[in-house]
Amino acid sequence: MSTETGQLQHHSWVEIGAALGVSKQAAHQRLAKAWASQLRDEIKTAHKAHKTALREGTPDEAAAATATRDALILEFKNASRRKKAA
Repeated sequence: MSTETGQLQHHSWVEIGAALGVSKQAAHQRLAKAWASQLRDEIKTAHKAHKTALREGTPDEAAAATATRDALILEFKNASRRKKAA
C-alpha cells in the first residue's frame, strides 16, 4: 500500500481534510476511491496467492495468504465503521 493511502486508515476524514486544508468531503473525494481500489487489488492478489498455494500443496503459504487477505478485509470493514461513526 502506498504511503499516502496507507495513512488513511489511521485518521478520520476531518483530520485528513484539515491537514490538506480542505473539507472532509473534499479529502474523501480526492483519496477514498484510490484507497478502496488499491485495497481491492491487494485482496484479490492475496486470494490468488491462497488459491495458488493450495494447488501447489503448500499449506503454510496458503495460511499466510489467507491471513493477509483477512487482515485487508478487516481493514476495509474497520474503515467503513469509522466512516459511519463520524
